[in-house]
Amino acid sequence: MAKDLGGVSKYVLSRLFSKTFHRNFNQYLNDVRLNYACQRLENTSDSITKICLDSGFESQRTFNRVFKERYKISPSDYRSTCLKDMTVTSLAS
Repeated sequence: MAKDLGGVSKYVLSRLFSKTFHRNFNQYLNDVRLNYACQRLENTSDSITKICLDSGFESQRTFNRVFKERYKISPSDYRSTCLKDMTVTSLAS
């Protein structure tokens, strides 16, 4: 990102980013990636590996670790919970 801005030091950019968003760039990026992954887990039947890679994670191991840190549940359990919730909601309607 610093290279794309031309002449901006990555350290200066990091400080500005942290000051503006109250988190470092990697935390922000992981939040964006996880939000996208959750949407895909909820609304598609794509494999978790495909979702992981499409979300920008380089490995499923990293994806699972970051996902669990944020949501306290694995991606597959998250998907199962969403499917159960949707079924209950559909039956109640």
